Amino acid sequence: MKLELRKFTKFVDKTFIEGGKEAKEPVLMVSVAAVFKNPWHGKGFVEDLKPVILDLAQGRTVEISSNLFYILIYIAIFPSIGSYYCWAGAVSIIGANRAGIFLSLIPLFSTILAILLFNEKFLFFHLIGSVLIILGLFLSNKKITNA
Repeated sequence: MKLELRKFTKFVDKTFIEGGKEAKEPVLMVSVAAVFKNPWHGKGFVEDLKPVILDLAQGRTVEISSNLFYILIYIAIFPSIGSYYCWAGAVSIIGANRAGIFLSLIPLFSTILAILLFNEKFLFFHLIGSVLIILGLFLSNKKITNA
């Protein structure tokens, strides 16, 4: 299967005032995105792509079901729009500089939820990653005193 590049874009954002508060230092955010042609366009929702890839390789197709639309609506409302409004509210309360620090907690909470909800096994690399994330948060919030 060959990936076809449809679009490549970059976005640079420099914030001086966030939530009505002037930042001590401007916050610079850079994002880059590449958009590829979706080889499964029009095939319907598939939770596990491995059987679909094998079926497509053998010439079979996947039928669209009504569950696809319910799943798309759920994904659009809760994880996408809901999380954005929560994040924007938090940034307006504590500011972009402090809020950005807590982005590193996303993999930690993702691991915890995977263990609780999907019976993921807690392995040694989970422990190392968790310790490094928490240590990084403490170090980045530590007050520096000049000697």
